[in-house]
Amino acid sequence: ATAATDNLRAMSEEKVRCLEVEKDALEAHHRALETKTKSKLLKAEKDLQDANIKALEGQRDTMVNEIRILKEALDLAEAKPRADASEKLHNQAEAISALENRIKILRSEREAADERHRREMESQKLSSNDALEAAIAKSVNTAD
Repeated sequence: ATAATDNLRAMSEEKVRCLEVEKDALEAHHRALETKTKSKLLKAEKDLQDANIKALEGQRDTMVNEIRILKEALDLAEAKPRADASEKLHNQAEAISALENRIKILRSEREAADERHRREMESQKLSSNDALEAAIAKSVNTAD
Protein backbone atom coordinates (compact mmCIF):
# COMPACT_ATOMS: atom_id res chain seq x y z
CA ALA A 1 0.00 0.00 0.00
CA THR A 2 2.88 2.37 0.75
CA ALA A 3 4.43 1.78 -2.68
CA ALA A 4 1.09 2.54 -4.36
CA THR A 5 0.70 5.72 -2.28
CA ASP A 6 4.25 6.78 -3.16
CA ASN A 7 3.56 6.14 -6.84
CA LEU A 8 0.34 8.19 -6.68
CA ARG A 9 2.15 11.01 -4.87
CA ALA A 10 4.98 10.99 -7.47
CA MET A 11 2.44 11.02 -10.31
CA SER A 12 0.56 13.90 -8.64
CA GLU A 13 3.75 15.89 -8.17
CA GLU A 14 4.71 15.30 -11.80
CA LYS A 15 1.24 16.42 -12.90
CA VAL A 16 1.60 19.59 -10.75
CA ARG A 17 4.99 20.36 -12.36
CA CYS A 18 3.52 19.86 -15.83
CA LEU A 19 0.59 22.13 -15.00
CA GLU A 20 2.96 24.81 -13.68
CA VAL A 21 4.97 24.70 -16.91
CA GLU A 22 1.74 24.90 -18.91
CA LYS A 23 0.58 27.85 -16.74
CA ASP A 24 3.91 29.65 -17.34
CA ALA A 25 3.58 29.10 -21.08
CA LEU A 26 -0.01 30.45 -21.05
CA GLU A 27 1.11 33.50 -19.08
CA ALA A 28 3.90 34.15 -21.60
CA HIS A 29 1.34 33.81 -24.41
CA HIS A 30 -0.98 36.25 -22.60
CA ARG A 31 1.85 38.80 -22.27
CA ALA A 32 2.60 38.40 -25.99
CA LEU A 33 -1.08 39.13 -26.81
CA GLU A 34 -1.01 42.21 -24.55
CA THR A 35 2.12 43.40 -26.37
CA LYS A 36 0.41 42.90 -29.73
CA THR A 37 -2.62 44.91 -28.54
CA LYS A 38 -0.39 47.72 -27.24
CA SER A 39 1.46 47.72 -30.54
CA LYS A 40 -1.78 48.07 -32.52
CA LEU A 41 -2.95 50.87 -30.22
CA LEU A 42 0.33 52.74 -30.61
CA LYS A 43 0.16 52.30 -34.40
CA ALA A 44 -3.37 53.76 -34.44
CA GLU A 45 -2.12 56.68 -32.34
CA LYS A 46 0.72 57.29 -34.80
CA ASP A 47 -1.68 57.08 -37.76
CA LEU A 48 -3.92 59.67 -36.10
CA GLN A 49 -0.94 61.95 -35.51
CA ASP A 50 0.09 61.56 -39.16
CA ALA A 51 -3.46 62.43 -40.29
CA ASN A 52 -3.47 65.53 -38.05
CA ILE A 53 -0.14 66.64 -39.48
CA LYS A 54 -1.40 66.18 -43.05
CA ALA A 55 -4.58 68.11 -42.29
CA LEU A 56 -2.59 71.01 -40.84
CA GLU A 57 -0.21 70.94 -43.78
CA GLY A 58 -3.25 71.12 -46.09
CA GLN A 59 -4.57 74.14 -44.17
CA ARG A 60 -1.15 75.76 -44.39
CA ASP A 61 -0.96 75.16 -48.16
CA THR A 62 -4.44 76.62 -48.62
CA MET A 63 -3.43 79.71 -46.65
CA VAL A 64 -0.24 80.07 -48.66
CA ASN A 65 -2.34 80.04 -51.85
CA GLU A 66 -4.72 82.60 -50.34
CA ILE A 67 -1.74 84.82 -49.54
CA ARG A 68 -0.53 84.53 -53.11
CA ILE A 69 -3.98 85.53 -54.34
CA LEU A 70 -4.16 88.38 -51.81
CA LYS A 71 -0.74 89.64 -52.93
CA GLU A 72 -1.94 89.66 -56.53
CA ALA A 73 -5.09 91.50 -55.46
CA LEU A 74 -2.97 93.90 -53.42
CA ASP A 75 -0.97 94.80 -56.49
CA LEU A 76 -4.19 95.71 -58.27
CA ALA A 77 -5.97 97.36 -55.34
CA GLU A 78 -6.41 101.02 -54.47
CA ALA A 79 -5.32 102.65 -51.17
CA LYS A 80 -8.23 101.66 -48.84
CA PRO A 81 -8.71 98.15 -50.18
CA ARG A 82 -4.91 97.84 -50.16
CA ALA A 83 -4.78 98.48 -46.40
CA ASP A 84 -7.52 95.88 -45.81
CA ALA A 85 -5.73 93.36 -48.02
CA SER A 86 -2.42 94.10 -46.29
CA GLU A 87 -3.96 93.44 -42.88
CA LYS A 88 -5.54 90.22 -44.16
CA LEU A 89 -2.17 89.22 -45.59
CA HIS A 90 -0.50 89.83 -42.23
CA ASN A 91 -3.17 87.80 -40.41
CA GLN A 92 -2.77 84.92 -42.85
CA ALA A 93 1.01 84.95 -42.38
CA GLU A 94 0.54 84.75 -38.60
CA ALA A 95 -1.94 81.89 -39.00
CA ILE A 96 0.52 80.00 -41.21
CA SER A 97 3.27 80.51 -38.66
CA ALA A 98 1.00 79.13 -35.91
CA LEU A 99 0.13 76.12 -38.09
CA GLU A 100 3.78 75.45 -38.84
CA ASN A 101 4.56 75.58 -35.11
CA ARG A 102 1.71 73.14 -34.43
CA ILE A 103 3.03 70.83 -37.18
CA LYS A 104 6.48 70.89 -35.55
CA ILE A 105 4.94 70.03 -32.18
CA LEU A 106 2.91 67.18 -33.67
CA ARG A 107 5.98 65.83 -35.44
CA SER A 108 8.00 65.86 -32.22
CA GLU A 109 5.08 64.17 -30.41
CA ARG A 110 5.03 61.57 -33.19
CA GLU A 111 8.78 61.00 -32.81
CA ALA A 112 8.35 60.65 -29.03
CA ALA A 113 5.52 58.14 -29.59
CA ASP A 114 7.76 56.19 -31.99
CA GLU A 115 10.51 56.11 -29.37
CA ARG A 116 8.06 55.02 -26.62
CA HIS A 117 6.73 52.31 -28.91
CA ARG A 118 10.24 51.12 -29.73
CA ARG A 119 11.19 50.96 -26.04
CA GLU A 120 7.91 49.24 -25.10
CA MET A 121 8.33 46.63 -27.82
CA GLU A 122 11.95 46.05 -26.76
CA SER A 123 10.91 45.70 -23.12
CA GLN A 124 8.04 43.35 -24.00
CA LYS A 125 10.34 41.28 -26.19
CA LEU A 126 12.88 40.94 -23.37
CA SER A 127 10.17 40.06 -20.85
CA SER A 128 8.61 37.51 -23.22
CA ASN A 129 12.02 35.98 -23.88
CA ASP A 130 12.72 35.77 -20.13
CA ALA A 131 9.34 34.10 -19.50
CA LEU A 132 9.91 31.65 -22.35
CA GLU A 133 13.40 30.81 -21.11
CA ALA A 134 12.02 30.27 -17.59
CA ALA A 135 9.28 28.00 -18.92
CA ILE A 136 11.81 26.04 -20.98
CA ALA A 137 14.16 25.73 -18.01
CA LYS A 138 11.31 24.55 -15.81
CA SER A 139 10.25 22.09 -18.49
CA VAL A 140 13.80 20.75 -18.78
CA ASN A 141 14.07 20.44 -14.97
CA THR A 142 10.73 18.62 -14.90
CA ALA A 143 11.90 16.21 -17.58
CA ASP A 144 14.96 15.38 -15.48
